[in-house]
Amino acid sequence: MDNRIRRLPKYPGFRHFSGGISKISQWSGKEAKDLERIFLPLLHGVQSPEAITATRAELDFIYHAGWKMLGEEDLKRMVDFNQIFHQNKDSFLQTDEQGGREQDHFRIPKLHARHHYPENIRWLGTPYNYSTEITERYHIEIAKKAHKATNRKDYIKQMLLWLRRQEKIYLRGLFLRWRNDQWNQASNTDIQFDDFLPSVTDNSETQQQGSEDHHEIIQIANELDNLHDGLSILRQTQVIPVVKQTGRTPTAASYTIATRPHLRKQLIGGLMTSYNILNFEVALKTFLIQSSPDPPRSHPALRSALQYFRLSSHWTLLSVWNRFTVTLPTIGFEEDHIEKRSILARLRTKNDFVPRFQPVLVDLQVKDPNPQDGLQGKSLPTNVHKL
Repeated sequence: MDNRIRRLPKYPGFRHFSGGISKISQWSGKEAKDLERIFLPLLHGVQSPEAITATRAELDFIYHAGWKMLGEEDLKRMVDFNQIFHQNKDSFLQTDEQGGREQDHFRIPKLHARHHYPENIRWLGTPYNYSTEITERYHIEIAKKAHKATNRKDYIKQMLLWLRRQEKIYLRGLFLRWRNDQWNQASNTDIQFDDFLPSVTDNSETQQQGSEDHHEIIQIANELDNLHDGLSILRQTQVIPVVKQTGRTPTAASYTIATRPHLRKQLIGGLMTSYNILNFEVALKTFLIQSSPDPPRSHPALRSALQYFRLSSHWTLLSVWNRFTVTLPTIGFEEDHIEKRSILARLRTKNDFVPRFQPVLVDLQVKDPNPQDGLQGKSLPTNVHKL
């Protein structure tokens, strides 16, 4: 697998793993996404058909979970992908002869969490809106600070005791803020809890008051538990719509290009030879004819017009841009998440002897009310993928 990954040619927009992936000790989200783009074809001829089917279902599940909008049909497909994966996952247990590592179980928490994705999406919305910063901060408060408070001996019990005491202080702080009408304060940590705790030398009345406060804190804790149970019932009964209308106007497609071109006033013949686009002149004439006020309405008429059409003087010398950025139109998404793509067409340079050309898929029926999924209805013109 590493040999296959090393031999992949460099391509714009794709990360090249020059050293393979086996020695990567820590994965980030970006590295995982880059590998997902090339992982399925790399398995061809190496893994069994069942393993490839399971991998395909896994990737489909991951890509569906990353969509910005999900409907009931999408959630149903996610359930189907999950079932396909579990039906074929045992094929990974017999991959030792293909260079894999033999395992004896799939008791992995992330594999179990997949079953709850549709329910969580109906409740909280698409995973695109989720954030891991909350859990990362929670790890500091719950694990790191608790471990720092121990003497590093039998630290698990000490951490649990420290967390239990922190919860008790937090509940007492909630009660004191309510009792003293201090809810407008920034945080309960500003309150000095020791000032409210009864000491040993307090009289019986103060001790009795502290005992009553303790019972009220227990009552607050019970009410919080009841509230948590009520929220659990509410989660099971209330269905939040998966797709929400934002009411904003979708952003139209646009492009950004540099002020100065990379090549100035180049002859058409030279560009056709340098970029290997032999039909560029014909494509340019076809574009100009079809953009005229009275374009031909049939292919024979277009071929006849091409025979007598001559390019004007300002079309004989052309400037070339090797890169430009396209802003994709937003279709029902928020305007805050604008997606951009860079289109690159560059000849070899002094530092890079390999030319870089990025293909572009063109939708020939942009205003089609029933667009086709996938690559059907799209084309890859030879005069577009090189310019």
